[in-house]
Amino acid sequence: MFANLNEYLKSINMNDQELMLRLVREKHVAIVAGSSFGETGKNHMRFTFVGENEERIEKGMKLVREFFDEKKVNVAK
Repeated sequence: MFANLNEYLKSINMNDQELMLRLVREKHVAIVAGSSFGETGKNHMRFTFVGENEERIEKGMKLVREFFDEKKVNVAK
């Protein structure tokens, strides 16, 4: 999944590279910053679910949401 997070990242004054590092450090969730795929990927986030069971995927997504909730970002439910 390649998610556009431009509006969320603007609201917390962060770019996709910073988000990638903060998610690993603070929530132990690994993603790939979209800018790693070139300029058109800037402010996107690449999620990869290969080899993970559904429970682990749900936990990871909840942790990502928790990160944004802590930053007071209005994430669509």
